[in-house]
Amino acid sequence: MPFLNHGRIPIGSLGTYVQSWRFNGPVFAALDHVASPQLLAGLAVLVGLATAAWLRSSSSEWSPAMFAWPMAASLLFAPAVFPWYLLWLLPFLTAPSTLLIILWTVTITPTYIVWHLRTLGHSWGSLPGWVMPLEYGCVAIAAAIVAYRGKERGHAGAPLD
Repeated sequence: MPFLNHGRIPIGSLGTYVQSWRFNGPVFAALDHVASPQLLAGLAVLVGLATAAWLRSSSSEWSPAMFAWPMAASLLFAPAVFPWYLLWLLPFLTAPSTLLIILWTVTITPTYIVWHLRTLGHSWGSLPGWVMPLEYGCVAIAAAIVAYRGKERGHAGAPLD
């Protein structure tokens, strides 16, 4: 009861973040036209929880990947994906099945160009058109290669290591 504020639980600046912060979040941006930001933020959490549940049900052994993939899935649906958000994943990137997340931690680096552009007078958060296709395109190509090789070897849908 002491934390209720006019019938609502105060969550600090989370509401402002969800409502107005946008940076390097292509999935959120694509869905922003069809649903409210609050619903999309809930979807990001739900995607992470669903990923965790699926990984837990598909494997009886604990793996660092069981923690990395749900967090990465939620981040993929987030309104803002800054490079330092991926730092939280680093302790869990020891399994071979996290190769795509490892690649994402590298391909997100060009988003730092926004600080240089800001010093040149450009508006904050405006990434050049080549940044997100490079960042997410590399990961998508690698995912297609991994899926093809897994299917070729007959390991498609195999539990995580």
